[in-house]
Amino acid sequence: MEQAFIFDRDGTLIEDRHYISSPCMVRPIPGIREKLMGLQRDGAKLFIVSNQSGIRRGYFSRERLMEIDRQMKRLLYPVRFEATFYCTHHPSEHCPCRKPSPYFLWRIRNMYGFSPDRMTMVGDSERDRLTAEAFGIRFLFVDEFLSL
Repeated sequence: MEQAFIFDRDGTLIEDRHYISSPCMVRPIPGIREKLMGLQRDGAKLFIVSNQSGIRRGYFSRERLMEIDRQMKRLLYPVRFEATFYCTHHPSEHCPCRKPSPYFLWRIRNMYGFSPDRMTMVGDSERDRLTAEAFGIRFLFVDEFLSL
């Protein structure tokens, strides 16, 4: 059976540069591309789930977020993500999709048919850990993931 790996973006796939607002700021975490390629060789499906409130805060536009996303994926090529889910709400909006809500994990499960025992979340923060815990799936901090 296929495995699903869900990754946070900033601090996990790319360096956390505090509200990345330009594609030229994108720097992959050392070693992450090779680990992702290994997962894909083993048949895993990869997803991204990330809070990006910089849009609502006025730091960058949705279009700029998509430019940053494309640059990240270019730098991680030939890695392919099945889907990317961004919450662009401000924390004060109390939306249902902002981590630590497991909303996007439910979407992945429902859209792709993964059972929670076949899902792992990888992140760099307590918020990421709480997201995985709320959905009942395995969690790895990025440093743990890179050392596997």
